[in-house]
Amino acid sequence: MQLADILLRVAAYGEELLGASRSCVFEKKNDTKSLEIIFSRGLSNSYLQALKEKTNELLANRAVAGKAPLAITDPANDPRIGFLHDVISVEGFKSSLIILLVCEGEATGTLTFYWDIRQEFPEHVVALAQTFADHAAVAIHNARLYGDLDETEEAPRAGQ
Repeated sequence: MQLADILLRVAAYGEELLGASRSCVFEKKNDTKSLEIIFSRGLSNSYLQALKEKTNELLANRAVAGKAPLAITDPANDPRIGFLHDVISVEGFKSSLIILLVCEGEATGTLTFYWDIRQEFPEHVVALAQTFADHAAVAIHNARLYGDLDETEEAPRAGQ
């Protein structure tokens, strides 16, 4: 399966499992601490653009640096993301949960879920989301490896 297929399934299954309405996958850029959006589902282009413009200030970076998930129960009023309040109000989500993607012991990015109604995040829900994200991280890593393998195998054939 290709990476795009894996990302779509991760988002869809994660949303279904947790009852979320939208999701976004961030990944570390080329061994740096900076994150980039590699997939989203259900989020507007204007919201995604706002995230891209403020990449270094995102809570996803704090989750990776702190090696812990972050629950945002009222994002429209959360002072940690004041720079996004206007676009969050337009987007309309009421809660979000940022979960680490960990592969081979290293945080490689985050999986963020969004809810249209305000949520509290008890410990068992966060643990469930983290378990799902752990499996998702392995699936994403394997899809990348298989993609690299396919490219390696196709290169000699292209030269024939």
